[in-house]
Amino acid sequence: MSKKVLIVDDEQEIRSLLNLIFEEMGFEPTLCSNGKEAFDILEKQDFDLLFTDNQMPVMSGEDLLREIEGTKNPEMKIILATGKSLSLIQLVEENDLYLSVDYLLNKPYSPTKIGDALEELFGTSRGA
Repeated sequence: MSKKVLIVDDEQEIRSLLNLIFEEMGFEPTLCSNGKEAFDILEKQDFDLLFTDNQMPVMSGEDLLREIEGTKNPEMKIILATGKSLSLIQLVEENDLYLSVDYLLNKPYSPTKIGDALEELFGTSRGA
């Protein structure tokens, strides 16, 4: 059975590209355009991975992570994509975020970098 990934990004082109990348890697993607949509979906479905952009209108990635903290599936891995060149430690310190971000992916990223993140989180870059 394929691993399920929820992809959250406000840019349609990025969502489409991520959809293709994750499908190629054997994942079953679900797409949404902001944190509020993602929150609503996460209330109804479980995912193996949440891949979210940070800077988005309506609800940012950070705000989404605050909303789901304590209620999310504890097995779900989280990749936070950011345009800021930050380390995970800086993100926590500067934003007072004590969130369960498993991998911080700095932009620009490539399919190879996404594969590296998946390898670190799941022990394989394949979702199936």
